[in-house]
Amino acid sequence: MMKLRAILTAATLAALQASPASAATLTVDQYLGQVANAHEGYQGAVASGHADSEASREATLAFSPQLFASLQHVDDRRQTIVPAFEGTRTVTDTSQFGFKKLFDFGLQTQLSYNISSNTIYNVSPLLVPQNSLVTSGLMLQLTQSLWQNGFGKMDRLTQSAVEAQDRANSFNNSYQAKTILADAESRYWVLAIAREVTKVQRASLERMNSIRDFNARRVRSHLADEADLLTSVAQAKAKEFDVKTAIDNERTSARAFNSTRGVDSDRVDETLALPPAMAMNSLSAPNRASMRDDVKAAEQSEIAASANSDAAAQKQLPTLNLVGAVSTNGLDTSLGTSVSNTLTTQYPYYSLAVNFSAPLDRQTVTSVRRAYAEQVKGAELAYHRRLFDQENDWKDLMNKFQEAKERLSIAVAAESAQKVKLENEVKRQKQGVTTTYQVFQYEIDYLNSELNRIQTQATIFGLMAQMKTYL
Repeated sequence: MMKLRAILTAATLAALQASPASAATLTVDQYLGQVANAHEGYQGAVASGHADSEASREATLAFSPQLFASLQHVDDRRQTIVPAFEGTRTVTDTSQFGFKKLFDFGLQTQLSYNISSNTIYNVSPLLVPQNSLVTSGLMLQLTQSLWQNGFGKMDRLTQSAVEAQDRANSFNNSYQAKTILADAESRYWVLAIAREVTKVQRASLERMNSIRDFNARRVRSHLADEADLLTSVAQAKAKEFDVKTAIDNERTSARAFNSTRGVDSDRVDETLALPPAMAMNSLSAPNRASMRDDVKAAEQSEIAASANSDAAAQKQLPTLNLVGAVSTNGLDTSLGTSVSNTLTTQYPYYSLAVNFSAPLDRQTVTSVRRAYAEQVKGAELAYHRRLFDQENDWKDLMNKFQEAKERLSIAVAAESAQKVKLENEVKRQKQGVTTTYQVFQYEIDYLNSELNRIQTQATIFGLMAQMKTYL
């Protein structure tokens, strides 16, 4: 009866979660490839990072040549005071087209061609001999900033701020993508470790059942006290609980594993590649980059804040612009003749002007400058803190990594010693020279040594995943 119960118990536990027949071994790199192809968050971070990198070029558009054009038709039928001179209706058609460009030293240039056709209806021929005229002109206009945005300083600062902020966004997205992959790698090892724990707990249950069956035979043969059998049964039942807990943890880990690669299931058919414990002593930390991507983002944010602050300071300065213009002009009743006149220098136009303005609310100007200075200080402090945390965290990871490898060597040796001790005690029990209680104590010691070794492996894998955010 006891033996039948043991068989049924083992069958029930196997039905709860037997490791599925594996079609293939899935390496961690292959799994990360699946995550990269299926994880929307990762793909979004990569796409956003690439977009931000490309968007940083947008700031240069401010200094690129631009084509412009405008067309206007006006039909004015408002009442006039002197209809004989002003007419009763005026129709005006204007058009302007050309090129303009802003240079990085603050010079704004505009080359345009302007045509205006003006017709006045119902005027007196004596007062207005020509009621319809076409004016045209080719104009070059130059504006040079001398104080605010002096020689293009504010424009260059604005460009630097936009480019730095786009780079910061790109680095932040890159760090997010690496963090997603690091988390996925951790989930791979968590499932591999969970399976190893389940395997170890099953093996422990088998040993417990073997001891129970041995004691059952001795009790039936009146060679042992029934207390030994009752202890064995209780220990086996307790171990069934541990196995069930391990199976549940493995199922939870499998769902997390699948979720990261876009699969809605708690079943993982592949075999995961868990390296032998002794082979892990040869693992080395990955070669890190000089600066983690989130730290690079903080650095670029500081650059952007500083450029924005300096650009804001430029905005508060008085405006002093030198404006010059030169044009050729044509005026005739015929469009062709008017345009032809603009191709000569017969009717030139020259203009030279100076524009000046200055803000009078100096208190607000001072307050704005102080606010931008505080933003720069905040960004600078955030960057230096990120830089400090990066180096401190890396040193901590390296120390923990080395310590974990040393602990793993000890754990492997302890596990081997505990196994020999347990096997020897089982032999002594069969020879009748030790107690069942002692065997169970040694079984617990051996199981704990196995779990310590597994936990140390898990620690090393977790540290390795975190280190990869520094690549």
